[in-house]
Amino acid sequence: MSDSRADYQYRMSVRLKIVAVAIGVIGAVFFAAVFSVKGYLARELLGHYDLVSFSVSVPARIYTAAGMIFTAVVMAGCYKILWHFWGVCTEIGRDNSFSAENAQLFKRMSRTSAGCAACYGISLMLSLFNLAADYPLYRLIAGTNRTEMELYNWVGLGAYGLMLVLFILFAVLASALSELVRRASEVQAENDLTI
Repeated sequence: MSDSRADYQYRMSVRLKIVAVAIGVIGAVFFAAVFSVKGYLARELLGHYDLVSFSVSVPARIYTAAGMIFTAVVMAGCYKILWHFWGVCTEIGRDNSFSAENAQLFKRMSRTSAGCAACYGISLMLSLFNLAADYPLYRLIAGTNRTEMELYNWVGLGAYGLMLVLFILFAVLASALSELVRRASEVQAENDLTI
């Protein structure tokens, strides 16, 4: 390995890590905004009551807490994917781009993305059920009027559908990259043996 190649790999690794940090910061801002919007909607849905107050129904508290937990789980999945990407960047910096380690990291990214897609799929199905059944969940929780609930539900359907598609696409892409890197590492190992 020449010094110029090692330097190039190292510089590429540093650039990719800068991108990873930028994505992490953007993700933090995005999830802070999501938590803020969910908090606002929870306050609107619950009528500005305290979540631990006895005046708020148990289903309302469960629904609101479930939404926050769902967001936290998806956020953890996104940062887990970013952590695995950081590992790929580290391997690139070591001039070990086509390695079994990177193939495994891409596979982990794919599985995590598929898990996030499953979360959004479940949320999308629940929203579709709620829409088809004339909003029983929202009426049970807060008794809000149909117009407000239609807006919340259609926005939710659009967001959940978009995120479902994005996570599925990323899972397929990461899986394909995993297989590509695995095969390349096998070819590289065979070539190293013949030389």
